[in-house]
Amino acid sequence: MKPYRWAILALAVLALSPLLALSDTLVRPLAKSQYVARTAAGLVVAAIVVFIWVQGSRLREKVPAFLVLGDPQAARRFLGFAVVMLAAVLPSDVYLTQNWISYLDIMRSTVRGRDGVIAFETSPLAKHPYDLLVEAWILPSQSLALRAKRGDGIIAPPKDFGAWQPFPPNEPYPLGHFVWRD
Repeated sequence: MKPYRWAILALAVLALSPLLALSDTLVRPLAKSQYVARTAAGLVVAAIVVFIWVQGSRLREKVPAFLVLGDPQAARRFLGFAVVMLAAVLPSDVYLTQNWISYLDIMRSTVRGRDGVIAFETSPLAKHPYDLLVEAWILPSQSLALRAKRGDGIIAPPKDFGAWQPFPPNEPYPLGHFVWRD
């Protein structure tokens, strides 16, 4: 039970992590950081695949952890911990999903409310908390994808942004007849 006690403390911190959004510190849950989480999740999924593979092979008889899981009581504890882990992840998943939906709604209404190139600084995306979710290089592409008709606006990156971007905002990439449908 000792490893589970330590892990439960970590899961409690994970479950409470959405509360970090109430502070204005560097460490806070942000939906734009999902690519980092997805990278880490890939490693977790790979570990699960290896775990399942070992469990189904003859190697399980040689690995002490799998021998312990052969005990019904240990297997029940492990399964219970897996359920607790799922429950601990839900608050952050719900928070990040709602956060990203809100950001996309603001971006969609901004793009559809104006035409031409929209200066980032004059958009609601420049204001807190949406400014925390902006990836400057992708603003024109996101705008293009969220347009309801060809004449809708495209949000330009911030004025001080000088890095690469897929296309200049005043020359949108031709998507043909593609528009976002609600």
